[in-house]
Amino acid sequence: MRGIRKSTLRSGTQRRARSTSRASTRSLALLAPVVILALLVTASAAQAASVIHVTTTVQSINDDAECSLQEAIYAANLDASKAPDPANLGDRNAFITTGCAAGTGDDTIVLPAMATFTMSGPVADVFNYGGPTATPMVTSTIVIEAVGAKMVHGGGPVPYRAFAVGRAGGGTGVAGDLTLHEIHVKGFEVQGGDGGGGGGGGLGAGGAVYVSEGALSVGWSTFEQNGALGGDGSSG
Repeated sequence: MRGIRKSTLRSGTQRRARSTSRASTRSLALLAPVVILALLVTASAAQAASVIHVTTTVQSINDDAECSLQEAIYAANLDASKAPDPANLGDRNAFITTGCAAGTGDDTIVLPAMATFTMSGPVADVFNYGGPTATPMVTSTIVIEAVGAKMVHGGGPVPYRAFAVGRAGGGTGVAGDLTLHEIHVKGFEVQGGDGGGGGGGGLGAGGAVYVSEGALSVGWSTFEQNGALGGDGSSG
């Protein structure tokens, strides 16, 4: 699938369009303070957002001074310059400090222009309940400005996808909202688990991006040679 311009996928129902009508001059005068207040709240929310610059194409989570794509997603999800400690994944309260700027509210992650990110396998993400993925599950509102960067499947021990979107807290919190701009995603593939006891194979969902719960928007991007395969059924 090539040259996607702009589309949006949401897991929930769409909001209904609201109609408006003209109001009298007096009504507008009464509403003016409310409108001003709304504008101030909107401006405050915009100022709360952070821009997180990725500084390396290496797929990594560590405490060095660089900011990887994986670390940037954690910084946005957690609103802090931290990520789960790779050496202590059994403890969900164990974190390391990363080289990424802390996220705040709705965040934008900026990739190095025209860079190539080669993924070597799925990230060990304790918060991802959707299956093997090269990056942490998106559980907040994130815009990734790829600036022409390419994300490529470079092999690995198991099939895995590029991105996943779901709810925070292992599926109990707020749903994520991911927007991808000017990115080229190539070669990712997932496969569902095999059935047992005469059952059918599991669903293989989202070769490039899997939206378990939440929203996905894509603009000016290319998806090439990504796929999803169902698992094998069993004979009983």
